[in-house]
Amino acid sequence: MYNIPQICDRQFIAQEVTKVQVPQFKPKDIFTADNDSNQCRVDDQQRMNVQEKNNSSVEQLLNRLPKLDEIVDIKIQPHELKTDDDTNFHMDYIVATTFLRAENYEIQIIDQSQIKRIAGNIIPAIVTTTAMVTGLVCLEVYKLIQGHKKIESYRNACLNLALPFFAFFEPVPSKCQKYLDKEFTLWDRFEVKGDMTLEEFIEYFKCEHKLVPNIIAEGSSMIYCAHFIHQTSKIQNMKQKISHIYETVSKRRIPPHVRYLILDMYCDDLEGNEVQDVPYVKYTFA
Repeated sequence: MYNIPQICDRQFIAQEVTKVQVPQFKPKDIFTADNDSNQCRVDDQQRMNVQEKNNSSVEQLLNRLPKLDEIVDIKIQPHELKTDDDTNFHMDYIVATTFLRAENYEIQIIDQSQIKRIAGNIIPAIVTTTAMVTGLVCLEVYKLIQGHKKIESYRNACLNLALPFFAFFEPVPSKCQKYLDKEFTLWDRFEVKGDMTLEEFIEYFKCEHKLVPNIIAEGSSMIYCAHFIHQTSKIQNMKQKISHIYETVSKRRIPPHVRYLILDMYCDDLEGNEVQDVPYVKYTFA
């Protein structure tokens, strides 16, 4: 593809493969604390470690990217898939990856002739429609990264390669809803940063958004319901962090890599009138 001469000597390839150093598998160290308080601290530390590792990985990837002037002269040569040519290693690659996938997912392994027959039928579909859709999606991602704000800059696409038919049109604006005197769409949300107690969370929305949450839920896990929670439980929960309440209600730990919860709310205004719809809450606790 990049005009690099292909090596077809199978003995040479086999020798090079033997030089690959495969690191020994080491399971992750999982520490279980003796109580919930210590476990929460351990989970928080693990989340921080994961975030630092991810940031470091992103920086390394960015540093590995070549400069634009270094790749401006690179010429890409397209290759056509030929399943009947045993000298181009196309089928060797497909067979090898098929075996790896079968091993990973415990799928029954089939022989090379069956793989060749299936590949001859399915590959054309993959390298046409899928490639076309992927390219169109990437074009829209480029616009998003470049910071285009106007909806007119973006395009939806309708295509049928069999005809062929291609149609591009502007996206329809999102349906606009309203709470109190503010408009919002499905792309809008409340941003809450920092793990709060339930009492602090409710007070925050009263002061900042003039809303009184009556029901707070994460998926099917009910974190708070003003009308159906026993008074004793309500008083106790008010002093607890929302992340802790969620773990208690859902009966599962928040994984170390998860840094936020998506919360849905039903609210009243400050006068006690029901508010029909409000945006969801991105609750970043770590």
